[in-house]
Amino acid sequence: MPNIISHKARRQSGFTMVEVLIAIFITGVISVAVYSMYNTFFRQSGIQDQTVVAQQNARVALNLMERELMNAGYAADTDHVITEATSNSIKFKYSDPNTAGTRLEVRYGLQTTGGIQYLVRKADNLTTATIGDTEEVAQYVETLTLTYFDIDGNQITDTSTEANRDTIKFLTVNIVTRTKDNIQGTAAPGTFMLETHIRLRNIGVGQASNDTTPPSAPASVQVRDPGLCNRLKVKFTKSPEGDVAGYKIYYGVSSGTYEGVVTVPLTVMSGSQYSCTDAGSSIECTIVPTNAVVNADSTITQVQALAHTPSDGVSTTTYFVAVKSYDNSLNPSSFSSEVTGNPVTSSAVFDSGVDDSTINPVKPAAATGLTAQDGASDGQVALSWTAYNTSVNPDVTGFRIYRSTSPFTSYPIDPTASGIDWVAGEPGSGKPELAQGATSYTDSGSLIGCKTYYYALAPVNCDATLISDGGSDPDSKKYVQTDYDATCGDGSTACSPGTGFAAETGSDTAPDKSTSPSAPTIDARAGWKRVALSLTQPADTDLDQTCVYVNDSSTYPALLTDTGTYPKVNGCLQVSLTST
Repeated sequence: MPNIISHKARRQSGFTMVEVLIAIFITGVISVAVYSMYNTFFRQSGIQDQTVVAQQNARVALNLMERELMNAGYAADTDHVITEATSNSIKFKYSDPNTAGTRLEVRYGLQTTGGIQYLVRKADNLTTATIGDTEEVAQYVETLTLTYFDIDGNQITDTSTEANRDTIKFLTVNIVTRTKDNIQGTAAPGTFMLETHIRLRNIGVGQASNDTTPPSAPASVQVRDPGLCNRLKVKFTKSPEGDVAGYKIYYGVSSGTYEGVVTVPLTVMSGSQYSCTDAGSSIECTIVPTNAVVNADSTITQVQALAHTPSDGVSTTTYFVAVKSYDNSLNPSSFSSEVTGNPVTSSAVFDSGVDDSTINPVKPAAATGLTAQDGASDGQVALSWTAYNTSVNPDVTGFRIYRSTSPFTSYPIDPTASGIDWVAGEPGSGKPELAQGATSYTDSGSLIGCKTYYYALAPVNCDATLISDGGSDPDSKKYVQTDYDATCGDGSTACSPGTGFAAETGSDTAPDKSTSPSAPTIDARAGWKRVALSLTQPADTDLDQTCVYVNDSSTYPALLTDTGTYPKVNGCLQVSLTST
């Protein structure tokens, strides 16, 4: 019996300390093993993910380059297909087979942005003279290595000359990409390399087309000044051939030397540099060059846009214009007859008058709806006007506002000569014009409360010298009263801002003044039946009049009645502001 009880007691007493320690040790060993396996798996998974990204970058880059290099030379319209060939960049020409007639000049190279090196691609459109954007093709590119070979497989080590580049028929492209971060456990990123060998099979294909006969030159070229900034109108008779694909309008500031060209494909009659209409036997275009030109060797360089001749006559720019046609095989015609002109008077209408290639912008239409009200604070006038139609007047770049303390009829360049102030300043004065889309302006510049001001508003285009009412310029070359909109008033009383302007009703150009001026100081000295007063006027800039009161009875105050000496104005005996 005692033995049975002892055994039962031992069984109910639990695990011994030794057993617990052994269990904890075994559990720890297993946990460490599991964590080690998990950590190894996680690290390997991260390495694998980064490696996959590096591989994808390399494959994407190489596939794109290989596919486009296979087109190099296709219908390039030149024997000089490769225009740049270095150990890590290449530039070449071809016609895009997916867009008929579109010739491209494509460059691949390396560029570092934000500490990351990219493979980049830039494609200029030679057909429309459009400079392309730089595209980031692949990131984390360690190296790009290009090796060039001739038709016999001999490596071409000197590719700096056009003659040597013309012999390139094969090339090897080697690209190495890297992982974004260092491989865990190492001090360096992982890298991945791909290489391909490319035969430039299209070099020579389409360069010398079966059609080598150029079309005839356009005829009856006319040029007109539309009266707009940086634009010319050109009209010409079409070339009669049925395979004409488009026209090139050349311009320059000296005869036979053309610094710019605008390409007009017949399939695209409107673009960033031109807007054309097909009139059947002729084509009419308005050209607006935007600083891009294709040279004779098909490279793109920068040129200046068309320049206007200012109305003040300080400078004159007269252009020489000629036109070429080109066919589907990109054969160019000879130049048309050159046209130019700078007549004293001309018409912007074709087939009327003489050629005019001197750009003289005309005055834009006047702004309308100018009115005013009190500003949000004392001493402010809030002006507003009708939104300006810039589609009808595309050259308007902003607005100019004049202000005067009395009615005025002229708007000189130097406003201080006549007491007229700028609200929005003249170009070159350091005061910018109001913005093109502006419809309001708050004048808060040293205005006197309750005083009526006179305002005029005019739109401004590229020719700032039109803003003048001085000298002997004819009205066509300056702003006169009818070119402005004007306003004035105190909110109820009609007023006229100047001879020729209609009276304004409801406009309030007298700013609020809610703060009273400072009190004057006086000194009184009694005499025989009279009192001599000396007066110091307050210094407030918007002080209008000082009223003198006297206490001669129990009723206080009473106004003085000596109206012969001090005239009574609005119930107040007014003392001159300069009187003491």
